Amino acid sequence: MRAARCWVVVSVLLLTSSAAAQRPRRDVPAARGETPRPYVDGQDAEPVLREALAESARDGRTVLVMLGANWCVWCRRLDYALRNDPVLAPVVARGFRLVHVDEGANQALNQRWGNPRRLGLPVLLVLGADGAPVTVQETGALELGPGHSRTRVLAFLRRARP
Repeated sequence: MRAARCWVVVSVLLLTSSAAAQRPRRDVPAARGETPRPYVDGQDAEPVLREALAESARDGRTVLVMLGANWCVWCRRLDYALRNDPVLAPVVARGFRLVHVDEGANQALNQRWGNPRRLGLPVLLVLGADGAPVTVQETGALELGPGHSRTRVLAFLRRARP
């Protein structure tokens, strides 16, 4: 009788732990805050991008463009998370060259890239060696409450890194 009860308890514990292991992890917020002015207002991004692509060819880091503006609160929040979150910041620093492109001053570039601005701001673009976008990510899907989801942003960065 006692052995039967032990078997039932062990079975329940095994079923409970395997069900818990199959549940998705709870989403975790990234570091909260805002970078005051991540963009250089009115800056022509073409020379900055040329330099970033040349450096990327030398060091193997991927060029990650954040198209946005200083007036955009979500742009400032995402920049803060990418630079300050203890999980995201090292991933960005090791694998990416982050370039901020002021959307107001770079309309021609936005059009050449297929108008990613239409997706809202900020929008993330991963550039290939030729400077053309290979990945475009609208960032509403990366949000969590008043900030960004560490889990979602990290998943994007892992997918975006060739």
